[in-house]
Amino acid sequence: MGCFTPQRTINLTSSVSENDTSDITPEKTPTATKNPPVSEVCLINPAIPKPVGNQQPRRVAYYGEFGFDLVTVLPHVYWLHLNGLLLGTQGPKGSAELYSSFTPKHIVDSAPRDGYKNAEDGGATGWARNPGWCPRYDISEWSPPPLRAQYKNLLDFSFFTKPLFVILNKYHVEWWETPINALPIAGLDALIWLLQQTYQIVYINGNTIRPTEMSGQEFATESYDFQDSPHLSLNDYRRCEDLLVKKYPSVVRLQDLLRRFPNNTYNEVQLAVLANAERFLSVQGGPAVIASYWGGVNFVFSQDSGPGGEDDTHSYTTLFPMLSSAVVIPGKFPFLVETILQFVEQDRRQAHEAANCSAPFQPRYLHFSDFLNGAPGGKKLGETCTYKVADKFHGPNLQPVANL
Repeated sequence: MGCFTPQRTINLTSSVSENDTSDITPEKTPTATKNPPVSEVCLINPAIPKPVGNQQPRRVAYYGEFGFDLVTVLPHVYWLHLNGLLLGTQGPKGSAELYSSFTPKHIVDSAPRDGYKNAEDGGATGWARNPGWCPRYDISEWSPPPLRAQYKNLLDFSFFTKPLFVILNKYHVEWWETPINALPIAGLDALIWLLQQTYQIVYINGNTIRPTEMSGQEFATESYDFQDSPHLSLNDYRRCEDLLVKKYPSVVRLQDLLRRFPNNTYNEVQLAVLANAERFLSVQGGPAVIASYWGGVNFVFSQDSGPGGEDDTHSYTTLFPMLSSAVVIPGKFPFLVETILQFVEQDRRQAHEAANCSAPFQPRYLHFSDFLNGAPGGKKLGETCTYKVADKFHGPNLQPVANL
């Protein structure tokens, strides 16, 4: 697949084509029967600054949830910058990589992020609007910064010989219960087996990176409980990830890249990787938001986003694509696997045509059942992974088992 060059425009039902840089209008947005029209969900034209009137320049400090920062605070602060209304910003460790390129002065202090705060309940100061998920979201003072342009050429990834497919996972307490939206290990096993044949897989899970796997970079996480507890089996899930990498040695984890680039921060390396990819598999929350900042296609595993969350308010297909004109496709298994399979086959076909191959293109998998019949391939390790998750169908003590 050395000739593989994925095309940027994907003709599927999404709110915005990735190459479409014009204003987003309701007429361009296919409307499912269960979804309200886009014009009823969000204010449109986020890239066009609105009249600022008599607004006064301000400073913004934010220490709340990472995903909420990306979808709410960061675009608002960048809008202030574009309109000459930004005096400065302040945030926790790990925030400089998001703000320092455009703010007059960014202060980083020792206060950690609080994963249970957002801008509505005290996570931000100097706020002018009422944020929140659509349909309450007001984007009249909202313009996402061009992160891809900032980080695309920061690091040299020429050692990768295939296009990148980045998997952004998480494993932590969600809504004071056990993990809900962590990717199932058995599903990861099957998907990695499929994707590795076409893409270079980069796997990111900041919750399970060990301090010893980093080269002195500071990793500023949110203040969730990340240690083993009655709600978590962090070491078990981490061990499952280790087994997957042992089974698929071509997979590159973020901690591998941190060791390769020891002079760059955790977030610099992470953002640089994302800026060089166009295919993403993410999970509900912060990973789904950051994976929507780069264009391309973002498949989101969303088992349960909670009452009034992204699923209930259709934010995945209305708000998230506005972060970069990405194609964002949420779902659960097996629907999400079916959709990923369609894109894999489309990318393979395009690579075949680009190579001017004389032999006709041979589809590999057409349906989920075909995929299951052919996967998982490769060697078995003969070990069983058991870890805790929760979902609204099985309750908080489900013990998923993956036979690796």
